[in-house]
Amino acid sequence: MFKDFPEDNPAFLKKVFLKDIETWKLGRVIKDNLELRRLIDTMLIYIQQLKDIFNHCIALSSFPSISWIDFGNFCNQWKIPDNRTCTMQTIDRVFIATNVELVEQEDNPDRDLCRFEFYEILVRLGAAKYKDAGVVSTWDAAAKMIIE
Repeated sequence: MFKDFPEDNPAFLKKVFLKDIETWKLGRVIKDNLELRRLIDTMLIYIQQLKDIFNHCIALSSFPSISWIDFGNFCNQWKIPDNRTCTMQTIDRVFIATNVELVEQEDNPDRDLCRFEFYEILVRLGAAKYKDAGVVSTWDAAAKMIIE
């Protein structure tokens, strides 16, 4: 049954991630191509852990995606809200911005996060919590901080 199942390895994870991000909307937000490339390189460093976290979250949520309520609960568990730069209202706002579909996608639930949106929301939360607050000045540094 699993003989044709591809094994996770760095090359396969990179290929899947690069395919996933073809659909995210961060290219509309991050105008500098070099900065976007640095962000992608940073995300690739953590891709195995991010995939594992996503799989854990969907197993506890509305498989194969993460519901809005569950994502808020996960953020609380991860201690992301800080009542200063990243409140629960910020998380809700970022969830809505991430979840907007610019192109209709049949396999993308309207009110849940699929995998590429999970990657995107982490970047957006990092920006809200660290970049917009002036803690760091780049998208990749903000993403690294939120992931770690």
